[in-house]
Amino acid sequence: MTVFEALKALGAEYNVSDEIITITLIGRGVDGSMNFEDLDNRLNQLLRLDLLLNIILYSPSTSSSQSVSHGGFQKTMGSRSDAWRKDKLNMIFRMYANLGDDLFAGLQGMVTFNQNPLFS
Repeated sequence: MTVFEALKALGAEYNVSDEIITITLIGRGVDGSMNFEDLDNRLNQLLRLDLLLNIILYSPSTSSSQSVSHGGFQKTMGSRSDAWRKDKLNMIFRMYANLGDDLFAGLQGMVTFNQNPLFS
């Protein structure tokens, strides 16, 4: 399985676009056609974190429900809400720090991240 295919599979529930996966790979300088099993453990984890970060940042934190009715039949498409969004993002940045990655590294990065109104 290629790195691109593996990331696509990991983001399948969220319908992650090919462009987001490509941007994630370019950001790490990884060729998406290489074998996923050939990645070292650190790079494997960093790519997974990058994908999670993109999913959380660019997915809506709330989606509404929709009801359709016809005669006596009614179908409702459910809603989804992510009340833990900020906590998930904080956990991701702690995981980056544990892997020694410099994305929002250290306390200063976390303070900057937490004070950004976009993420509140």
